[in-house]
Amino acid sequence: MNRKIVAAAAAALTGAGLVTAVALTPSASAGQTASAADQVQSEIVAALARDLKISPDQAKTRLAGEQKAARADGDLKTRLGPSYAGSWLDASGTTLTVAVTDAALEGVVRAAGATPKTVARSAAQLDAAKLSLDAKGTSAPKTVPGWYVDATTNSIVVLANAGGEAAAKSWATASGVRADAVRVETSTESPVPLIDVIGGNAYTFGSGRCSIGFSVEGGFVTAGHCGTTGTRTSNPSGTVAGSSFPGNDY
Repeated sequence: MNRKIVAAAAAALTGAGLVTAVALTPSASAGQTASAADQVQSEIVAALARDLKISPDQAKTRLAGEQKAARADGDLKTRLGPSYAGSWLDASGTTLTVAVTDAALEGVVRAAGATPKTVARSAAQLDAAKLSLDAKGTSAPKTVPGWYVDATTNSIVVLANAGGEAAAKSWATASGVRADAVRVETSTESPVPLIDVIGGNAYTFGSGRCSIGFSVEGGFVTAGHCGTTGTRTSNPSGTVAGSSFPGNDY
């Protein structure tokens, strides 16, 4: 099992830079009405306001700020070149910090409306260090549930269960990562290997066979004619939570 961490968030940062996972205003496709697009936007705003415990107006302001930050980050990543070392928004979503390895480029960051921070390692160096750990993933101690690039501390974070911190540090440095680039954090995570849920792969139910449409939280979407509510599946195993067929098919 290659215990790598893969995470997504509304405003997440990696060594590669700022990633906003929330679509702002969906562009209308053929047959989509403006009111439908507005409804999707309002649902996103409502969900963001609920989860962050802010008002809808504050949620709209935050989304606009994140969109602006994403554009600035993309531009700076190109302009800073190999000196670019990642970026992140503060907890309020209003301040974009961009890390650089060359202090002479701090003015470029400020001119783009961001806050510069000079660090020792570039984003490319951090990503390369993580790839070194990925390549040695099968040899990681069982007390290490994962690792990731943390642009905010300009380091590779290696998670370790209590008591396994020293082994985690030793494994990371033995994998070719400089000791001063590794930060070990104690974690209670203990992942177990599960079957991959991949769109297009076959699965079975009773004596029938269908294919996975795409994965969703807690399972996957498939065709409605593959089973009714309560039908058991295998490879992966589970139970149909809801089904619609005929008329439509999901």
